[in-house]
Amino acid sequence: MSKIYFVFVIALLMISCENKDLCPTCRNIDDQPLRLVINWRVGQVKPVQGMRANLFSLNDMPSYGIDQVSCDGDILYLPLQSKVKTFCYSYQGNNIYFRNETDINQLEAYTSQTTRATYSKSFPDEKTYAEPLGPFYAGTNESFEVTPSTVPLVLNVWVENLIKTYTFEVRNVKGTRFISSTRGAIAGMSNSIFLETMALSPSVSTLLFNATANTSENKIEGSFQTFGHQSFASNIFTIEILYPSATGGILQKSWDVSSQVNIPGNYHIIIDDADIDIPDGGSSGSTDSGFEVDVNEWENETVILN
Repeated sequence: MSKIYFVFVIALLMISCENKDLCPTCRNIDDQPLRLVINWRVGQVKPVQGMRANLFSLNDMPSYGIDQVSCDGDILYLPLQSKVKTFCYSYQGNNIYFRNETDINQLEAYTSQTTRATYSKSFPDEKTYAEPLGPFYAGTNESFEVTPSTVPLVLNVWVENLIKTYTFEVRNVKGTRFISSTRGAIAGMSNSIFLETMALSPSVSTLLFNATANTSENKIEGSFQTFGHQSFASNIFTIEILYPSATGGILQKSWDVSSQVNIPGNYHIIIDDADIDIPDGGSSGSTDSGFEVDVNEWENETVILN
């Protein structure tokens, strides 16, 4: 596999190497060998495609970006007196994209914007996004200085999974056997995270996800993944249900779950008494448990990469 090394100070210089380690043409003869060690905690699953490493200069020396670094690390060569801040992250996640990768302050992981016709019709002012499907591992080494040494220096980076996984259950749903499909959304989330500070983007977004009808326990359940929630925003949790009927039916109902989401360490949302009654397939349906929208819009979903 090839590695791509880029040097950026004012302009961006791209250099490609075929060798597993840095080849001689990619370094000066006086550069210091450096062992980058990526540390994993028990239970973390290493990505098969490897990691990306960005080494940003802290003292006006060259900066570097390296793809396809082994999950355990690699041997690098850097100029003496270099002082760098290092980012390592898994860069080929599902629905996870990156921008500003040459900017130490603005390097950002984000998920794609998505529109779902049934939800947008009811909440037209909300920006909706796809789930960032993790795990997404990232870590930093704040400062490392390259000094003369007869053996490779060791640069340690510990990585953490930045994706939060929530589970949910909507209890006491009558008529779950009539549900053809179900899904949901939750407002008050963030669609991106800055890797320099590990801080969420200040923008507020709504996350779209799928759900499952549990007919044996008369509930709707599932999970969703996110970079995190915005503590200053309301977390409105919405369930949509598609069911067959003479007129065609989509039932939609929402609850404010902010009090649950804002409990530190709590990643399980419970709607204890949903008060949802799904009509059987032969009836015209009822709006007592929510309201209906056009059934033809159920499949209308568009992903916008931005």
